[in-house]
Amino acid sequence: MEVKVLAMLLGSVLLAGVVLTGARPAYAENYTCAATLDGSQEVPPVETDGAGTASLTFDSATNTLAWEIEFSGLSGPATAAHFHGPAVNGTNAGILVDIGGASDVSSPLTGSIVVGSNSATYLLAGQMYINIHTSANPSGEIRGQIACEAVGEMKTAALTYGEEEHEIQYSITNGTLTELTGDADNKMITAQISAAHDGELKIQLPRELIDSAAGEQDLDYIVFVDEMEVYAEDDFGADVRTLTIPFTEGSALVDIVSASPPAAEPGLPATTHTVSVAGANIDIAVRSSSTITAFSLDEGSKTVSFAVAGEEGTPGVTEITIGRVLEGPYTVMVDGDVTTDFEVDESSGESVIRLTYVHGIGEVTITGANVVPEFPLAAVALAAAIVGVVAVTARYGKFSFLPK
Repeated sequence: MEVKVLAMLLGSVLLAGVVLTGARPAYAENYTCAATLDGSQEVPPVETDGAGTASLTFDSATNTLAWEIEFSGLSGPATAAHFHGPAVNGTNAGILVDIGGASDVSSPLTGSIVVGSNSATYLLAGQMYINIHTSANPSGEIRGQIACEAVGEMKTAALTYGEEEHEIQYSITNGTLTELTGDADNKMITAQISAAHDGELKIQLPRELIDSAAGEQDLDYIVFVDEMEVYAEDDFGADVRTLTIPFTEGSALVDIVSASPPAAEPGLPATTHTVSVAGANIDIAVRSSSTITAFSLDEGSKTVSFAVAGEEGTPGVTEITIGRVLEGPYTVMVDGDVTTDFEVDESSGESVIRLTYVHGIGEVTITGANVVPEFPLAAVALAAAIVGVVAVTARYGKFSFLPK
């Protein structure tokens, strides 16, 4: 499973920054509505094993009401189904729309109709209900009040991320967000949803909470819906990024993962040294407990050299992002002698050599196999993104859908 996930992640990152021309499904309805049907809502109540659910959409521009109603457990075949109103819970009202006709009313009931302005007002005011009739209960065996909400209306969901509580703004079309959980160690947020139909989840992610970037280069979040990678629209806001994530009917789990490479460990002072490669200036990041001087690159010998200084006899450490200019394998020499007191870390996207020593030495030289030519920032960001994804998979080693 992890290999499969990594392959999907890499595929996602290779698309980072690329404008995709495939159209997303458009959802034109203005409201989504729902109802739960049972005998207790009938007036008077009916004792029955019957139950049902209804999912509806309402387009306020055309007054088109569409529905899908499922039910089971009735005392006998349904004989009729209607929308009634205006009425609140506990009161009865007349028929507004005949849903299923006088006979052959079976689950699921689907259809649509253009309603009048009064019916539209009742619907949006919560004063319309669904009533399903049987021979044993001709006035109605199960009933459910319809509740609607505007599509795109932002709601608030509580999220625990790390040790802090946050309020996340979201909206959902044709579904319900049942729970939002966070995993700060894995840079991941998981939304559990109930999707009655194809729809989309729009969620606002504060950058200070969970961003997806390599330095100043924004990267696409990696998004899965029920283990399948999907493309999510992103507005790349300055402080808050708003993702629009499509899902299909029956979807249950949305994973949003940051593609940011792991942050460098704090502690060592950082400096930047500039060298020339094929006439182009390249900045090399160095973090060291020592004072670094005489930093240079010899393209002919494929060697970086520099001097280190510090209080004699004390331990020293230097980390140099050597992958910007030299490809491995590497040979490291201290004052002309080969040393093995170094390690190469590639988790940040480029090879970083970490060298340990005792102050009192003079010159350090690092020789590589090849000099790396300059390449564009986009390529650097893409490489960092890929390594970030690899690190997410290898270092963190889990997503919500992987075995725990």
